Amino acid sequence: DMAKPMDLKKALELRPVAKKWLEEWDKAVTEAAKAQLEQGFEIPGFSLKTRQGRPEVVDLETVKQTALARGLTEEDWDKCMQVSLTKVENMIKDYAPPRQKSKYAKEFRDECGSAIQSGEPIEYIAKQR
Repeated sequence: DMAKPMDLKKALELRPVAKKWLEEWDKAVTEAAKAQLEQGFEIPGFSLKTRQGRPEVVDLETVKQTALARGLTEEDWDKCMQVSLTKVENMIKDYAPPRQKSKYAKEFRDECGSAIQSGEPIEYIAKQR
């Protein structure tokens, strides 16, 4: 009963285990079904399909110029460009001197100053320690 705090406590504690189990189960079922279908077996109501992969930009300048020619402004274009701070920091760590990766990444953030700001707070449920 999710209206009872003790039941909610149990459910919250089981959540990571159930999530991991479901991910592994889903992967195993998918792999088994794919293997069967590839071998020519039928699974009623299911078939193996292929779809086109996600489009990827391989020539950013051409895409930008084409978008600008279609009416986007430089400001519009800049709004479209999202940078993964995690990816940038991980790459910066690759250039760090040995055993100084965290320090190097922190210095990068400090040097960026107000160019990096925290987004809206995210609310989540955490287990108390």
